[in-house]
Amino acid sequence: MLALVAKHGKAGGLALPTALLIAVEMRDMYQRGQWDSPRHITTFHDGDILLISNRWWALPTYRQRFYSLWTKTLLKTTWDDLGVIINDGETGQAMLFIAEPQGVRYVPLTEFLAARDPRGAAVRRIKRAADASMPAPPRQEIVAFVAAQIDKRQVRPWLSIRAAWDIGNFRQQFRWAIEVSMQAVQVRKARMSHSSAAMIQAETDRFHEKLALEQAIVDRLPEAGRAVAFETSNAALVAETLAMLHLVPSPLPPPQLYAPTDFSTGVFPLINHEPSDDRPVIIYKP
Repeated sequence: MLALVAKHGKAGGLALPTALLIAVEMRDMYQRGQWDSPRHITTFHDGDILLISNRWWALPTYRQRFYSLWTKTLLKTTWDDLGVIINDGETGQAMLFIAEPQGVRYVPLTEFLAARDPRGAAVRRIKRAADASMPAPPRQEIVAFVAAQIDKRQVRPWLSIRAAWDIGNFRQQFRWAIEVSMQAVQVRKARMSHSSAAMIQAETDRFHEKLALEQAIVDRLPEAGRAVAFETSNAALVAETLAMLHLVPSPLPPPQLYAPTDFSTGVFPLINHEPSDDRPVIIYKP
């Protein structure tokens, strides 16, 4: 009996990992087949989000390979990594700000893509609205923020996967933050299209109703959840950077409760941006 159990256990131990790897690779290759041809983009905005589909088996460290594989598996996504673009203030070069297992990095975008050579990379374009209620922060503040993250933050990649499975009050607040963001876009569209005063007022009233519902949830959240965590992840760093740039609500939802899928396949709360088709634009596809 024990010999039979050992035999089947060995077979299962070999079959399950193999099936997992096949499923991940097939999903990645299928998604890659759906992508458009890569576009050559020369100008990026501060806050543009870079989505990365890694070849998990080609990453330089075993820690990165393990995290990439399990992110693709548990979150069922081909986009297992992400960063945010912040242009160099002096040269205007597109720089990638990214949290990797070994630490936070700030590197030229072209250099990163050439070295990483991922399966693909895409950008979600985020452009600040001309009538934004809050302007972009001074360049000195952006530089100081980047330096502080590189020097002081510890990267905990598993925060992203834990955040994706959170179902508590923080996630409820995140949901309503998205509702508020989408309703704000509707108000802006109504104004830009010169709709009637009654329609604009109706959209504005819906905005204030959803804002009140979100605030009611915020008031029930513990104060501890509003503090900036010492630990970070790839999605948390992107969320904090967008909040610093006044492009997402701050300080809630807490940055550590964002997951990669919130930025790749989902909708996340945005403020002060122009309404646009925010589908990812493929920029790298070897």
